[in-house]
Amino acid sequence: METLISPIPLLTACLFVIAILGIAYLCWRAQSLHFLLRRFWLLVHGNKDIPDPRIQSFTQDQTSLYAFRLFSGTQVQSLAQAHQLIAWSEKQLVPITTISACGDYFDLENHLVLIDKLPGKFFRAALALWLAILIVAIGVSIFVAIAKPGLATLKATDSWIVLNEDSVERVFAWPLVTPSLERGDCQKQNPARLQATGFTPPEIQTICELFEIKEWRKHIAQIKKDQRNTFLMMAFVLVAFFYMHVRNANKHFYARELHKKLTLTKEREIGNTTP
Repeated sequence: METLISPIPLLTACLFVIAILGIAYLCWRAQSLHFLLRRFWLLVHGNKDIPDPRIQSFTQDQTSLYAFRLFSGTQVQSLAQAHQLIAWSEKQLVPITTISACGDYFDLENHLVLIDKLPGKFFRAALALWLAILIVAIGVSIFVAIAKPGLATLKATDSWIVLNEDSVERVFAWPLVTPSLERGDCQKQNPARLQATGFTPPEIQTICELFEIKEWRKHIAQIKKDQRNTFLMMAFVLVAFFYMHVRNANKHFYARELHKKLTLTKEREIGNTTP
C-alpha cells in the first residue's frame, strides 16, 4: 500500500553505518589501516602467498603487531616490545588491560609509570567539577527533550515559558502547585485562576493572543519536534564528552594505583634481599 513505508531501507542504512563505525573503531584502536589493506590484498589476490619470503614475513609480523595493539589496547612499536611487555606483565602480575588503562602515563619501553606527568589535586578537582557539570547538562537535556519540549521566551519580559497546544506554563513554576495558563482561561477570565498561574497581566494578554493564531497547534507540534531532536542530539554530544573525560580520569586512577603496586613490590623485593 502507498500509505505504508517499508523499514528495510532504513535498517539497511543503519547496518551500513554500524559497519563503518565498527571498522573505524578497529583502525583507531590499532592506530593503523593495516587490517583494511590486508583485506583488500586478499580480495584482489586471494589467499596466495607473497612470492618474496622476507616481505611475506614482514607482513605477518605487522599483522601480529597490530593484532596485539587491537586486543591489548597498548601502542607498542614492535613485536619485540610486545614480547617484552608480555614477559614483564607476567613477572609483575600486572594484567595487560591495566597497563592499557594507564594510557600515556605508562612508559612501554622502560615499563614504569610516568608519575611526574600525572596531574595534581587542583586539576583532578577541576575535572571532577567539570564531570558534575556535564552530568547535570546531560540530565537537563534529556529532561527537556522528553518532558519539556517547546521552550520559548516572551520578548516583553524575557520570561521562560513552555509552549503546549492548549496551554502555556512557566519553566520555573512549582510542579503540581503552579497551574498552567490554558486556552479556556483566556475566555473565562477568572482573576484568581489567572493570578495563580504566576503570569503578569501583560504576559497573559500576549499568551491569549498567541492562542488565537491560525494553525497554532501545528506550529507548536513542529517546535516541539525540532527541540526534542535538538536536545537529544545535544545530550548525545555531551555523553560523548563525558565518556572522553571519564577515560582520562580512569587513566589517572589506574596509573596511580599501578605506581603504588609497583612501589610496594619493589620495597618487598628489597626487604627480601636485605640480610
